[in-house]
Amino acid sequence: MESLENQASLPHDEDLHDEVIADMLDATPHDMLNTLKALVRRPLVGRSAMVVMHLTAALILFYILQVFGTLLATRGVAISNSILYTGIMMLLAGFGSVCQGYLSDRFGRKAILAIYVGLATVGCLLFAFAGSAPVAFAAGFLTAFFGLGIFPVSKLCVAEQYPTDVRGRGVYIVEMAARGLSGIVTTYFIPFVLKAGVISLFFSGSPQF
Repeated sequence: MESLENQASLPHDEDLHDEVIADMLDATPHDMLNTLKALVRRPLVGRSAMVVMHLTAALILFYILQVFGTLLATRGVAISNSILYTGIMMLLAGFGSVCQGYLSDRFGRKAILAIYVGLATVGCLLFAFAGSAPVAFAAGFLTAFFGLGIFPVSKLCVAEQYPTDVRGRGVYIVEMAARGLSGIVTTYFIPFVLKAGVISLFFSGSPQF
């Protein structure tokens, strides 16, 4: 903390206590019901819907990439190698997060977040068309780097959507909603699609697609 204060040429706060901030926190209503009402009413309802959809999509992608090794196995890759490649992809995602943090500070969060989401989408579509292991690897690394790399800045963007009085609870409520939706969608909807036979269109890599 002292190092950051020195860099910003700020005086050191020895007792780490600010009376103004303390008074503001004491005056902030800590009522979950009022927070919920605020999130589903104007002007915050649109922001709440946006961030829930955003986080839900990101979490679904995260869950899918956890079983990417199984998807690689359907491309003829040995299961041991598939697990190794999946681990490497998770490592690559960490570098994607670091790069996004730097780029977002320099060029703006919304612009870089949009670019990351767009390139992750390209990776997902590329995997749908992949008919060989090298193409599947390229799609996986593209999706991991840009898809999983969006989490740090996306969570900052979520926090910035709400005013101070509902920010803390608001962030946790939308996070809870997104994790609930992503878990439901991943657990129930995807198996339903697989049972319906749609998997043959998206993951078979057959010439008909």
